[in-house]
Amino acid sequence: MEITLICGDVATLCNSPDEMRRVLGRRRADRLVQRLAELRAAETLEHFGRLPGPRCHELNGQRKGQLAARLDDKWLLIFAPVDGPASAKRGGRLDWSRVKRVVIVEVVNDS
Repeated sequence: MEITLICGDVATLCNSPDEMRRVLGRRRADRLVQRLAELRAAETLEHFGRLPGPRCHELNGQRKGQLAARLDDKWLLIFAPVDGPASAKRGGRLDWSRVKRVVIVEVVNDS
C-alpha cells in the first residue's frame, strides 16, 4: 500500500527514529515502525485489517472517515484513505478491499 505523511509533526515523527524514541519511547517507536511496514507491505487495507496486532478499525464522530491501528493499549496510529475511487463506500462503510493508498494523520495517546 502507498503511504503519504502529512507534513509537520507527523512527518518528523515518522521519518526520524530519534524523534520516535524521544516522543514514544523505544517500545512504541518500534511498534510504529512495525505498523508502517505492515501498511506498506499490505496490498490493500483489507489485508492490513486481517492482521491481529493492529486491531485496525474505522473511527466515528469527529474522526469519521479515518481509521486507527493500535500501537499498544494507549497509543493509536490514525490514518485515512486517500480520496478517490479506491476509497469508495459500500453500504455506508469504507470498502477496505479497494483502499490502496492512505495518509498518516497522527499518532495519539488514546487514554
